[in-house]
Amino acid sequence: MNEMDAFYCSHRLLEEMVPTYSMSYELGRQRFYLGARAACYLADRVLHEVDPELRECLLKYKLFTGSTTPVSNFHNMYTFRHMQVLALSAQPLEEVIQLWDLFFALGLHMHVVAYVAQLILIRHKLMDEKANLNDHLNQHVWPKVNARAVTSLTTYLMPKLSDELVEDLKDHVTDRELCLRLVSEYLKV
Repeated sequence: MNEMDAFYCSHRLLEEMVPTYSMSYELGRQRFYLGARAACYLADRVLHEVDPELRECLLKYKLFTGSTTPVSNFHNMYTFRHMQVLALSAQPLEEVIQLWDLFFALGLHMHVVAYVAQLILIRHKLMDEKANLNDHLNQHVWPKVNARAVTSLTTYLMPKLSDELVEDLKDHVTDRELCLRLVSEYLKV
């Protein structure tokens, strides 16, 4: 692909398919991408609906991120970097490309559910009372992606989600007002 075609594809992806992921938002002295921040809250809602026990386990870790809420703490430390790059921080790239096939086929909102699926796939490690989240979730040791397992679990989880959550997942990639509402709810949790 030549440079002009690559630019066109990137522009179309960011400006038309996921515009909220390129919209910056300022809160206090921090700037962040609105769609990615909303996706953190949506990931928490997905986890709450499909595996509340794992969610509670993750939220009880004492994390220090400057936030006063456990939900914000966990997602500031671990979820946000995955959401802001639509799963591209995972490895190996060949498996991530297969996940992107899923995202383009069923909608880019699927990366939020795929992230939760990855957490569930390592649930046994995360639920261990002696576990240190950094040993399993930091960017240098994030588990290698198994696209087949993640895709299978992601497509299994989707019908289990409430209609309202599915609509919010689908709409958050393009709807600025929805993202603003989600971020304000997320900061109150």
